[in-house]
Amino acid sequence: MAVMEDLYLDPYTVKDRQNIYTSLTDRYGVPVFTDEFRRNKAASDSQDEMQQQHLMQSVFQGLDTGESQEENEIISLLFIQKQDAVISQDFSSGLSSGILWYAVALIGAVALFTALLLRYRSKKIKEREDHVAHIKLTYQAGETSAGHSGQ
Repeated sequence: MAVMEDLYLDPYTVKDRQNIYTSLTDRYGVPVFTDEFRRNKAASDSQDEMQQQHLMQSVFQGLDTGESQEENEIISLLFIQKQDAVISQDFSSGLSSGILWYAVALIGAVALFTALLLRYRSKKIKEREDHVAHIKLTYQAGETSAGHSGQ
C-alpha cells in the first residue's frame, strides 16, 4: 500500500471552524422541550378542539353563528333540514341485477381459472411421471445389457 506523504491533516482547522451546525432551536431561541412550551401547546390544542366542536354544533345542530340571514338560510337548507327516507319498491331485493351479473361473472371466471390451473398441473405431473418412467426403463435396459455382456 502506498503511503501519501504529501497529505497533512491540521486538527486546528476543525477546532477553528466557523460553520459548525447548531440546531434551529438553539439558533432562534425557540424553547421546544420546556414546560412553558408544553403548556402553550396544550392550551392551543384545547382551543382548536373547542373551535372544532363549535363549528360542528353550528353546522349540524343549527346553532345561530351570527352570520348573515342569507348564509343561515343556506346552511339550514343544506345541513339542518330533516329528510324522510324514501324506499323504492324497485330495490326490495337489495342487489341490483347489474351487481348480480358481475358477481356471477366473477365467480365463473375464478372457477374457469381454477379448472385450467388444475388441468395444467395434472398435465405437468403426468409428464414428470412419464419422464421418470422413461429414465427408469433406460436405466434398467442399460443394466440388463451390461449384465449380459459381462457373463
